[in-house]
Amino acid sequence: MINLFKNSVKLGKIAGIPIALHWTFFILIIWIVGMNLYKGQPLDVALWSGLFIISIFACVFLHELGHALAAKRFGIVTKSIVLLPIGGVASLEKIPEEPKKEIFVALAGPFVNMIISTLLFMYLFYRGELVPEKFISTSINYDNFLIYLMVANIFLGLFNLTPAFPMDGGRVLRAVFAIRMDRVSATELAGKVTSFFAVLFVLIGIFNNPMLVFIALFIYLGAKGEYEAVKSQSALKGYFTADVLMKNFTVLNADAPVSSAVKALLNSQDTRFLVEEENKIKYVLTKTDIIKALSQQGQEINIRQYASPITFTATLDLPVEKLMETMVKHQFSIVPVEDNGKIVGIVDIENIKEFIAFQQLIKQK
Repeated sequence: MINLFKNSVKLGKIAGIPIALHWTFFILIIWIVGMNLYKGQPLDVALWSGLFIISIFACVFLHELGHALAAKRFGIVTKSIVLLPIGGVASLEKIPEEPKKEIFVALAGPFVNMIISTLLFMYLFYRGELVPEKFISTSINYDNFLIYLMVANIFLGLFNLTPAFPMDGGRVLRAVFAIRMDRVSATELAGKVTSFFAVLFVLIGIFNNPMLVFIALFIYLGAKGEYEAVKSQSALKGYFTADVLMKNFTVLNADAPVSSAVKALLNSQDTRFLVEEENKIKYVLTKTDIIKALSQQGQEINIRQYASPITFTATLDLPVEKLMETMVKHQFSIVPVEDNGKIVGIVDIENIKEFIAFQQLIKQK
C-alpha cells in the first residue's frame, strides 16, 4: 500500500488527525496559473484562478474532515487526511460494517459540501449578488469568486454521491445492498455498478475531458481493492489466533553477534526471529534489521542493537480479524503468541495472507 502521508507536506493536526498536502498539489497550482497566463489572461485573473483551486481544496479538506468526525463517533480513528490533485483521502482505520453506520460516515462528506454551498448561497442572496451575469463569466475574479465556489461545492457534493467505489455514493450503495445480503455479495454487486460508471467515464473522457479517464481508472482500481479487502475480512471471520499459529520458530540471543542471525537466516526459510534476553523473549529481529546491521556496523555487533522491543503479544483466543487489524495499524510484521504466560508460537502477516488465500479457495468449492 502506498503511504501518501509519507510523501506529503505535513500541515499539523486538527481534532488529533494529522493533515498533509501531497507534493504534487503544488504542481497543480503552478499549472493552473501558468495555463491562464499562457492563454493570455491577465495576471490578476491567473492568480484568482490559483486561489480558487486552493479554496476548493480547503472545501475538500472539510469534506474529508466530515468523514473523519463521523467515523470518530463510532470509535473509528482516522490515521491521516491527505490532499491530492485529484481530491482528498481520509485514511480510516476501518470502514463501519453496519450498513446504517457506513451510510452515516459516507454521507458526512457530501453533507459538508452542501452546508458550505448553502451558507454561500444565503450570503450571496443577502448581498444581492446572485445575478445572471456573474454566472456566465468565463473567468474567475473578485466579483464572481464566491459564486464559483458555491457552484463548485454543489458539484463536489453531487459528484461524490456517484454510486461508484471508492466515492461516497459507492459506499452508500454497498451499505444499501448489505441490508438485504452479506457484505461480500453487496460489495461485489456495488463493484459491478462501479465498472459501469468506469466505462461511462472513459467514453465521456475520451471525447470531452481526459481527466475523466484517470477518474475511471481510479474508481475501477478502488472497487477491485475494496472487494479484495472485504473478501479477506470475510475469510477471517470465525477464526482465532490458534488457527494461524506457527509453532516452529527460531529464538536468538540478544547478546549474540549478528553473524548468528545471518546463519539462522540462511539455514531456514525464516525472515523474522524472536530474540531473548535473560531467558525472556523481549525483541523481534527481521531480515531488514539484519541487513541494516551488516551495512552499518558489521556482523560482530550485538543483535540487541538492531532488534525491536516487543510491545504486543496475542493470545490463542484472539480473533484473527482483530489480530490483523492490530498488526496493520501498528505495522507489526510478527507477533508472539502466549498461553499461560509462555510463548507458544508466532503469527506473521504472510502466514495470515496464506490462510486467507486457502480459505477463499475452500469456499469456492
